[in-house]
Amino acid sequence: GSFSNDERADEDRACDWFSPSEDVSEQYIRNVELFHSLNGFDTLIARIALPPLLNLTAVQMLLRPLIRVKEVLKKAVLQAYVRRVEQALTAYVQALSDESLKAEDRKTIADLHKSLDALFDHARLPDGALLLDRLRLALALKCLRTPNLEKRLQGLSEVKDMIQLSLRKQEYLDSVERIERANAERERRPHRSGGTGVLLQMGHSSPELLVE
Repeated sequence: GSFSNDERADEDRACDWFSPSEDVSEQYIRNVELFHSLNGFDTLIARIALPPLLNLTAVQMLLRPLIRVKEVLKKAVLQAYVRRVEQALTAYVQALSDESLKAEDRKTIADLHKSLDALFDHARLPDGALLLDRLRLALALKCLRTPNLEKRLQGLSEVKDMIQLSLRKQEYLDSVERIERANAERERRPHRSGGTGVLLQMGHSSPELLVE
């Protein structure tokens, strides 16, 4: 049957928010659109930083719906949600008590990092890596300031891991820059004659052969 005007309006609105995909049914898209229209994602994100604070496992549960539908959301829409997630998590970490942090084990924190990595990576924010590093450092600093020795050691280990990761990233960027400079230098060199490794320099009464 034909669409009613309301159904066509719903369809047009959904097109503004979702990326078409052959792997996802129209019904799935409509369900996600309904959840969005009811402010479902905004409510879940806002709950992260609201008192009483939840544990990290519950925070991951709040993020799971957004992570599950990230492939069907348009990049601009997902980026807006991810920025709200970053703001909510920053407020959450700041409000987290020493007692609550003590109850969180290393695996739970690592799982949260993994979930955030997947979400931020898919969003492709220009400053996504920086925002994610700030979140990790904020949580590491929270661990370092707690009176619990185990958590302080955990925070120290996290900082060391991030330093090592930053050094590896810088080494990679340096190697890419060296390759680009070398390629640019080759482009500036005189063209080869016949591929023999011999350059022909003109400007004299007789040509001068120069071997590289």
